[in-house]
Amino acid sequence: MLEYIDGTLNADEAAELIHLAEARPELKNRLRELQALNSYFTGHAVRQPSKNFTQQVMARLDQYPRQAGQPIWKNIMLLAGIVVTAGIAAWLVSLGLFDGTARIDLNSVMFQKVPIKQSLPSFSFDGKTIVNAIIIFNLVIAFFLLVRTVLRPWFQRRSRLHF
Repeated sequence: MLEYIDGTLNADEAAELIHLAEARPELKNRLRELQALNSYFTGHAVRQPSKNFTQQVMARLDQYPRQAGQPIWKNIMLLAGIVVTAGIAAWLVSLGLFDGTARIDLNSVMFQKVPIKQSLPSFSFDGKTIVNAIIIFNLVIAFFLLVRTVLRPWFQRRSRLHF
């Protein structure tokens, strides 16, 4: 069908295609669709970008700021604060400051003013486990800040130097 539309079929092949299209309505509809598409695309020229399109785009890239958001020194200060906090917390845990287990009793004097028909549970928690969880959380945040504030800009600078 495409060769028929392009006009590259000989007369016998073109006549055979038209005969098949008349006998089968789905082929006739498909041929009409292809002819309509061909007439549409032949009536519209293909647009090409200008010869200096790439240079114009690359020149405009420098007009925009490299990083949106906070300056890098603020991120480094935040990273340093998290590392110092995690270090102090680890030091306090190593001293054994949080080794004791605390117990919270919900039936204490504080809650006796409210009439409760059944006894409330009491539970205990380990201070060392909580502090360790906080330290791990701070270290994870510090890692992401390290990647964002130090490593990514450093690798971006290196990749720009190699081009």
